[in-house]
Amino acid sequence: MRLADKYRLMVIAGVTALLTWALDAGGASDGNGWMAGGFVCMAIAAVPLGLLARWRIRRMWPLLLLPACIAIQLLPWPAHSIAPVLTWMQLARVILYVLVFASLREVTRGTRWEWKLLAIPLALACVEAVYGIAQHVRRGEDNYAIGTFGYHSHFAGFMELLLPVAILRAIHSRQIAAFVLPMILFAALLHSFSRMGLAAFAIAVVAIVTIRTRRPGFVAAAAAAVLVAAVLLAPTGLAERFERISTYDGFRHDAQLTRWRNTLPLIAAHPMLGSGAGTYGVALPSGDDHADNDYLQILTEMGVVGMLAVFVPLGVILWRCIQTGRHNLAALACAGSMVALLAHSVFEFQMYIPANVLTLCWIAGAGCGAWDRRAT
Repeated sequence: MRLADKYRLMVIAGVTALLTWALDAGGASDGNGWMAGGFVCMAIAAVPLGLLARWRIRRMWPLLLLPACIAIQLLPWPAHSIAPVLTWMQLARVILYVLVFASLREVTRGTRWEWKLLAIPLALACVEAVYGIAQHVRRGEDNYAIGTFGYHSHFAGFMELLLPVAILRAIHSRQIAAFVLPMILFAALLHSFSRMGLAAFAIAVVAIVTIRTRRPGFVAAAAAAVLVAAVLLAPTGLAERFERISTYDGFRHDAQLTRWRNTLPLIAAHPMLGSGAGTYGVALPSGDDHADNDYLQILTEMGVVGMLAVFVPLGVILWRCIQTGRHNLAALACAGSMVALLAHSVFEFQMYIPANVLTLCWIAGAGCGAWDRRAT
């Protein structure tokens, strides 16, 4: 085995340990204790990553924009966080996310290991899916599948991230047995009873077919297939969940539209640099920890500058995955996964769940690495 491949395996081991650690900590949504182990895991990957990347690290400067914006919030001027301790913790999280993305991007760039790399989070998703389905079956319909996560929607976010990967991996392998995994993940998504999780998955499927074929008939057929599968396989009680949002009052309640409205004055108070990363729960008088809309919450905490620092690089990465996905199924799967989480984030706080963000960074890094290899 070449020395470079040994370095790559060390990087993969560190990142895998980090994601497993976060999942074991309940998606890491309830606290920051997982980060101590996370930095130990990434320390394993940091040295071989540096040896692999060398001068190419200089090309990754856009990834430093978001950490820089958060660091500015910790200064006395021009914008000081209203809760510096929370902002420090959010900065530590972001550093871990950037390291994961850079690691997987570099590993993929130097190899053709896209499917091998994506197989690792797929295996973890399979374990989560089986565990979540067993929870729901054993406890009854009033207890949704949550896996090791604290909330069923976050579990659904993890499933929707890996479902496009599982489906396209099965198509790539051209083996009937390979379709068992996407069936398990789809069943877990249904048993999570997450309405937006299902909608986000449908949007991802439509995006994948659109990117690959650009044929409206195929797009309509794909959307219809997802709808039919959901109707035929839906567990008891899922239809009632959708009935709850069939009226405006029900939709307003479940979508937390009142919280969205209460968020607008917070954005107006700190429009450019925000109130401080991780401070939404402190800034909102009602004490709610999240806005149930990632875009509004990021705008509240990071301002317009921080919003651009998050979504401009993310948009560039998505565009690269889309371009590469026209002839590379692995990159196409990565694009679909990113679309799914971005769609779900309209009605949830998926980007504040470390396990899901780490998985997003993993997938984005693999897809962007495939684009780098194609461009060189």
